[in-house]
Amino acid sequence: MITAITAAPVAPADQYDYVIALDNQGIYYESISDIIDIGKLACSNLRSGTPQYAGSVATSAGYSSSEVGIIILAATNNMCPDQIPTLRAYVQSAFPPSPGV
Repeated sequence: MITAITAAPVAPADQYDYVIALDNQGIYYESISDIIDIGKLACSNLRSGTPQYAGSVATSAGYSSSEVGIIILAATNNMCPDQIPTLRAYVQSAFPPSPGV
């Protein structure tokens, strides 16, 4: 008898996982819908080929540069994981490793 072993389907990440990730990192927001919109716009900028603007809305909303980085990473990981290679390529091009590292 042959038994098929199947893996359970992986649930897609979503905006609630994004908010939980922000909560876990201590990112404060007044409006859950506004912070979700900020994450969606970050994903939109990554998808449109303008990763340099992924954090522009978060920056305009008054978040510090380290908070913007957390927001972009949480949005990418949880709302648009298909854009992880785009974000990785942008970061590597913007911040190349030092020689000898």
